[in-house]
This record gives sequence, structure tokens and C-alpha cells, in this order.
Amino acid sequence: MVINFKMIVSVKHKFSFIHIPKTAGSSLIAHVADLDTEIIELCSTTVYMKNTGVHVKMCGLSQVNDKNQDLNLCHEKGVKFLEYDPSFDYAHLYYPYNVFLGEEYLGKDYFSTAFVRNPFDRLVSAFLYSKKRKEFENSQLNINKDTEKYENFNDFCVYYLNQEDLFHPVTRYNVHYLPQYRFVCDPLHIARNTKEVLVSFVGRFEKLKEDFNFIYRHLDPYGDVPELNHKRNLKRQRHYSEYYSTESKKIAEKIYEKDLDIFKYTF
Repeated sequence: MVINFKMIVSVKHKFSFIHIPKTAGSSLIAHVADLDTEIIELCSTTVYMKNTGVHVKMCGLSQVNDKNQDLNLCHEKGVKFLEYDPSFDYAHLYYPYNVFLGEEYLGKDYFSTAFVRNPFDRLVSAFLYSKKRKEFENSQLNINKDTEKYENFNDFCVYYLNQEDLFHPVTRYNVHYLPQYRFVCDPLHIARNTKEVLVSFVGRFEKLKEDFNFIYRHLDPYGDVPELNHKRNLKRQRHYSEYYSTESKKIAEKIYEKDLDIFKYTF
């Protein structure tokens, strides 16, 4: 089954997955999708608004992806939509957009999951990925010229990542650097310092095979667990720690302070 590696839901298995970028989510989704031919994913559709007589492109978590849908009919089916914005990376929905679209799939009746990764490691991976994104996705729309010009990781951290307004608003270009708690935590829980997450199970990139097996076994108790193929593995030659200077390490610690605290990671 070919899908576009986005937030997915399986009603059949009562399962939902929030895809945090650079945590091997694309690989996991590809295998989970093989278990359900009626997977619900984030898709765009052209909606006909009969009260105005115009067609509007929308994006929603549903199987409604036919053209010329009646907006009122969509609401009757319980389908929620977001206004389509080409600058937004819909493949990686963060709070509150993921909750708005998938609230019914993140409740106690569903086994909801997400994967996280050591922020220091994830940042290096995202930086290197930005240099090869055209190669992976074959689209100029996904290329951020601002990051392309930095060959040195330390310069990237100092002059790009260190911008105070980098994540406001978040676009398709910098969502890969967005702190991970922003995908799976309610701001109210953060303010209360409860460290609660929106999903049932948080897997870890560092235990990818073990946690993937746990998820797959939950969905298919008696089937054979497939070998997890890492679809976008850059096969980095150096350990992530070797990319950091004292300065870039301090910048990363500041930006990912909550990730380090909530998910218990260290350098």
C-alpha cells in the first residue's frame, strides 16, 4: 500500500499515530498501513461550498478525498478540515491541529502512539536531511534556501536555529526542528508541569526495533512482525555529539529544554 507518510488512523485496529519528523515515522507507517486497506490519513480535497458556489481546497484527516465534495455533507459525516496552506507541512501536524482533526482517535478507546528521539541526535539528522531533501522528495517546494547555504552545523545553529521567531509561525521548512513536545503535549499540561502526553505510548528511536515490535504485536497479535526498513536513513558516519561545539550545544539545550526534561534525554 502506498501512502504519503502522514498522521494515520486505523479504525479497524483502533490505532492512531502522530508523526514527529526525524523519528523514523515514515518507516513505521508504511508497515502499519499494510494491516489496514482502509487507513485514514491526512488528505487534501476540493470542497464545493454550495452557499457560495465556489470550490475551496481543504485538508483533513479522512477518507473523503474525492473532488467536488459538498461542505455541508462533509460536516454531516463528521469530517473536519483545515484551510489548505501550501507553506504548511501537513505531514507533521502538531498541537492543536492534530487534536482538532483527530480528537476522537486519540481518546481512551484508541491505542495512540508517537516516536521521539534524542533532541541532539534529531537536530543533526534534520540538518543533514535538509541538504538532501530534494533527493528524498524530488520537489523544489520542500527546499529551504535559508538552510541550504549552511554547510557547517555550528553556523546553522548560530545563525539560523538561534532566531527568536524561528517557530512562529511554523512552516514546512522548519517543522523538522520544532521541539517534539509540541506534537504530543497540551500547553496546559506543560504550564502545570505535569509532563502528560496526548498519546497512549511514546516509542523511542533509540529502541526502534523493540518499540516497533511492541506496537505491531498490539495490532496483529498472531502475525509475523516484519523487519523494519528505515526508509530515509542517511547512514551518518559520525556520532551526533561530534557535530557540536560548546556554542551549538548551548543553543540546542535552550531550544529543546522541555524535550530533554519531558522525555528524559541527555547529551
